[in-house]
Amino acid sequence: MGAAAACAGPAGCGAHIVPPELSAADEPAVVVLTDYGRHSSLILPRDDGTAVEYAYGQLGWYALDRRVWWKTPFVTLLPNPGALGTRTLPAPEVGGLPPPGLQHAYTLAVPREAVGRLLRRLDARFAAGTGPVIDNPGTGLLFVRDGRSYWLLNNCNTEVAGWLRELGCRVDGPSVWAKFSFTPAPAPAAWRREPAAP
Repeated sequence: MGAAAACAGPAGCGAHIVPPELSAADEPAVVVLTDYGRHSSLILPRDDGTAVEYAYGQLGWYALDRRVWWKTPFVTLLPNPGALGTRTLPAPEVGGLPPPGLQHAYTLAVPREAVGRLLRRLDARFAAGTGPVIDNPGTGLLFVRDGRSYWLLNNCNTEVAGWLRELGCRVDGPSVWAKFSFTPAPAPAAWRREPAAP
């Protein structure tokens, strides 16, 4: 199958996301899918009005900034130690600034109950991480070594696709790249682009 055929369809060379249809019994919650160019992450609302961002990546490359070009094939093609990162953010609806390096952000309405379940699982996964907590000032994330190995078919974008499925979204097509399309088109996240005037 050629490249053109492989990239055909609504997803193209990335994932096509269809949010869940909410019933009258579902209390909606808004999550934010982020696109930093090569990496994606998911921002989930907490009940206290803040939001938490979760991201996944390779321990040395993403969490420790040990980026050497010749190691790229080994990082992507062989299983490597993974890292789970997190940080607390102001919720987009209250006018907080966007995370640094953000290129695109997409809001999706999902059941609040599903958000709560995913948050509990990710919070527990982070708490179960091994080694010291790594504070990465470049990304603004706190990392721990994760129990899952990182490689091409289990990278930051495939992890996020799995989290979206847990929230009830349908995710079609390859999710190894941070390239997304949607049905229907989502609203952009409402962060300010400049700090508020004092």
